[in-house]
Amino acid sequence: MFELASRPSEPSMTSRFIPAVAAVLAAACSHQGEAVLMLREDVIVNATFSAPVFYLLTNRGRIVSYSLSTRTLQELMAPRWHPASTGVLAVASTDVVSVQHYQSGPGPFDTTITAVPVGGGTPRVLTQVADQYHLPNQIATDGSSVYWMNLLTSATSPIEMLSVPVTGGAVTTIAGIGGDGMAFDDTFVYWAGLPPRAIARAPKAGGAVTVLDSTYYPTAGLLLDGGDVIWGTDNALLKVPQAGGQTQVIGTVDGTVISFVGENGTWYVVTRRLINVPEDYHYVTRLFQIDSAGVHEMQPLVGDFAANLIAVYNGFLYWTYSGMLVRTDAR
Repeated sequence: MFELASRPSEPSMTSRFIPAVAAVLAAACSHQGEAVLMLREDVIVNATFSAPVFYLLTNRGRIVSYSLSTRTLQELMAPRWHPASTGVLAVASTDVVSVQHYQSGPGPFDTTITAVPVGGGTPRVLTQVADQYHLPNQIATDGSSVYWMNLLTSATSPIEMLSVPVTGGAVTTIAGIGGDGMAFDDTFVYWAGLPPRAIARAPKAGGAVTVLDSTYYPTAGLLLDGGDVIWGTDNALLKVPQAGGQTQVIGTVDGTVISFVGENGTWYVVTRRLINVPEDYHYVTRLFQIDSAGVHEMQPLVGDFAANLIAVYNGFLYWTYSGMLVRTDAR
């Protein structure tokens, strides 16, 4: 079942919320922010945001939505029998789409591309690949087509970028390469990763690949903003024009960028650095704000915590941690 975590000044939102869960939340969030939502039996593996609603994919293959305005939680897709830990989702105006690598029963894993209405309804299987090597890591949708990437290589499943209509139908190979991070405009799909150390684009219908940058190795996704492609790398947040041109540094930070979000010219960046001390290895995770005044470090995050920033909205930063949706003041 689901559990909802109330903020301390508000009454509990569920009769099943127990003190032990509250203690876990308090310990986990004491340095990072406050818990907005807890999924008691699930771990959040991917999330996306379309104001004012979050869409969450869990390690059990479940998809749920959570509205900030009504504070209601809705299950959009029930758990799979035996999902793998890999899966991503995206949202358009009418559908939540997901690509999951899971085991529907004894035997090999399958990859399934699914769409479900944002308000709930019957999930639609758009396409399915019965190949354990077809391992998806990115998905995006423009409302008419779904785009995803396959990373592993076998004789029948090369590294590639694919698409399928949201109504189902034939699968199109956009490019025979893949990577990490994906976005699109009216004409092109953009990605970070392959070719090695590259930010690239290709026509949504398939065609020639154009490399926009091959100097800085991408470590954290990418976004489109104001005519630029934005991505993270070691110690920096970068941008290059969507049409091609010179790469520029938006801001220099300490550590490898693992996630970032932006709003109105201000960027929030999470970095992670491995610290090697005698007989011990641990990660230091830090949060930075980049704006016209420069780079500023915000409140510290717990050492091993790899914050998956999802959104900045109404003055708050939101991210996921285990089975929780957490927020902190962005100001």
